[in-house]
Amino acid sequence: MAAIDSWVNTTCPKCGGPAKRETNTMPQWAGSSWYFLRYVDNKNKEALVDRKIADSMLPVDMYIGGVEHAVLHLLYSRFYTKFLYDIGVVGFDEPFHRLFNQGMITGKNGIKMSKSKGNAVDPMDALKKHGADAIRWYFYENSAPWLPNRFHDAAVQEGQRKFMGTLWNTYAFYVLYADIDEFNATKYKLDYDKLSVMDRWILSRLNSTIRDV
Repeated sequence: MAAIDSWVNTTCPKCGGPAKRETNTMPQWAGSSWYFLRYVDNKNKEALVDRKIADSMLPVDMYIGGVEHAVLHLLYSRFYTKFLYDIGVVGFDEPFHRLFNQGMITGKNGIKMSKSKGNAVDPMDALKKHGADAIRWYFYENSAPWLPNRFHDAAVQEGQRKFMGTLWNTYAFYVLYADIDEFNATKYKLDYDKLSVMDRWILSRLNSTIRDV
């Protein structure tokens, strides 16, 4: 539409002066509601998607998205797919076999995290402070995937980051002294009698795991 000058340029119905028609009329959800079709045939310069390729790889088995997607994104995706099915572009009329909605990330006040509400946390700041593993473990352990998940900086610090420190120390002990063969204290010049009870336990579990594997 924006490329059709004769349509864009018009006359204002109120003042009679020169005017331009609005061309940005498509909501952003619409543009993001058919990309899965393009993923399976993204180098096609002749058509949106090759029918045979689309029918062999789609619909999507599992779509994971936020609660808001259940109304907007899903609605547009279904509309696009049904329209393309009606005109013969694809051979299926539903875009996804299954839909899973994960819970919203909320701020300390329990309200959906967003810049407009002033309760957003910069992900990069959190990653630099706690590390990616601690953040992942926090969300994994904090609540079920389908429930709202409150991000609390202090909770990450006291819980998951300390746990990751313990895990890292165990790993560091392993890479310093362990080998792919069964651990041998003499080979690594360790005085077994001077090892702590915890270190002995770690070595015992390490050796049994190596044997089992």
